[in-house]
Amino acid sequence: MPADVVCTGDCNGDGTVTVNELIQGVGIALGQSALALCPVIDRNGNGVVSVDELLTAVNALLGGCPAPPTATASTSHTATLTPTATPSASATLTPSPPPTASPTPTPTATLNHPPVLPTAAIYRAYAGSDIELPIAAADPDGGAVHCAADTLPAGAALDPLTGVLSWTPASDQLGPIYVPYTCTDDGQPPASVLGQLTFAVSARDSCAIPSCDPAIGCSSTLPPLSAPCCASGPAARVAEPAAGCPEGRVLYIGSNGVSGFGRLQNCDVIHLRNFAQSGAEALFHIEARCLNTFNRVQIHARMESNAPTHAVLFNTAQPPLFLDEGGPNGFATRYNLRFGVTGPGPFFDIEGAEATLTVTVIDSDNITVTQKVRLRLTFDAVDDLPDVDPSVPPSPTPTPG
Repeated sequence: MPADVVCTGDCNGDGTVTVNELIQGVGIALGQSALALCPVIDRNGNGVVSVDELLTAVNALLGGCPAPPTATASTSHTATLTPTATPSASATLTPSPPPTASPTPTPTATLNHPPVLPTAAIYRAYAGSDIELPIAAADPDGGAVHCAADTLPAGAALDPLTGVLSWTPASDQLGPIYVPYTCTDDGQPPASVLGQLTFAVSARDSCAIPSCDPAIGCSSTLPPLSAPCCASGPAARVAEPAAGCPEGRVLYIGSNGVSGFGRLQNCDVIHLRNFAQSGAEALFHIEARCLNTFNRVQIHARMESNAPTHAVLFNTAQPPLFLDEGGPNGFATRYNLRFGVTGPGPFFDIEGAEATLTVTVIDSDNITVTQKVRLRLTFDAVDDLPDVDPSVPPSPTPTPG
C-alpha cells in the first residue's frame, strides 16, 4: 500500500486488516502490548490508541482498506487523417518516412512485503528444560528471512538464519520473560517486522510430572493420590505473563480469606470449614482470562482426596453465574464459591490429607478452560497467599535488531 495511504490497523502492511491485527491493536490500547508492534493503529501519531482509532480499524477489517488514489489519465487528441490526393501520371512519388518506434514502457517496481509472524503464544517452561523455539517468520514474497534480538536472557542464543532461539533457563531465571526481536527480509529495500517472544518459566515442584517439547514448551500432569507428593511444600511463585487473547487464556483458583486473590499452586494448604457431624465445606475463588464475560459461565468443581473415608469430597456444578470484571491484569473473577463436602461425618480423616482440585469454566461461546492443582487439606486457619502479578502488566518495547 502506498506510503500516503494509511490503513489503520494494517500492522504488517499487506493492505488488509485481519482479526489478529485488530486483537493486537486492542492489546496496545489496553497497555498489554507495545505500540511498536503495530504503529499504524495510532492513526494520529499521538502515542495513544483511542476508541475512534480502534473503530477505524474495525471498519477496515469489515470493509477493506482505503484504495490508493488512481491517477487520472490525460485526454488524448486523435489526429484527423487527411486523405492524400491521387498523384497524376506525371507526378513523382515521394517515399513516406519510416515509422517511429514506440517507447518501451518502464517496468513497475514490485512492492516488497514485510515478513509475516505466526500467532503469538506463551511458551511455558521449567527451569532446566531445554528450549529450541523457532520464530517461524515467513516472507510472503518467497525470500529469505533473518531474525535478530538485541537483548536475550543470559545463556540464550538466536540463530539469525534459522530463527531458532536456544536456551536452558537457570533456577534464577523464573517468571515472565519477554524477548523482543526483529525479522528482516532480503528485498530491495529490505522490509522488517517487530515481534516478541513471551516465556513463563516456573520452578518444577515435587508433584508436577512434566512433558516437554523443546519447540512448543512444557505441560504437566499429577501423580495419583495413592502417591503423596507434597512433603516438600510449594515451589517458588511466579507471575502470569501479560498476553493478549486467545494465547493468554488461563484459569486460576484462589483461596485468600482476608485480602487479595491468593492463587493456589501444587502443595499449598487450603482451609476447609468443619461443622463436625453437620457437614463441612470448601470455599475458594476463580479468575479467568480471555473468556466471554458478557454472559453467564458454567463452573464445575471436583475434589478427590486420599482421606480414608472421603475419596470424593465434592463433584458438582454451580448454577450459571457472571464473572466480575477484574483489574488491569485482564482477569475476570468470582469470589467465595462454596462446595459442601459429601459423605457422612465426622470429617476428621480429611485433616492433613492430600487432594486434587479440578475446576472447569465454560463460557457462552463454549470455550472451556480447566485448572488442576494438588493441595493439602486442613481445618485450621491458614495465612493468605501472596499475589505475585503486578497491578499493571509490563509492556516491553521491541527494538530493531
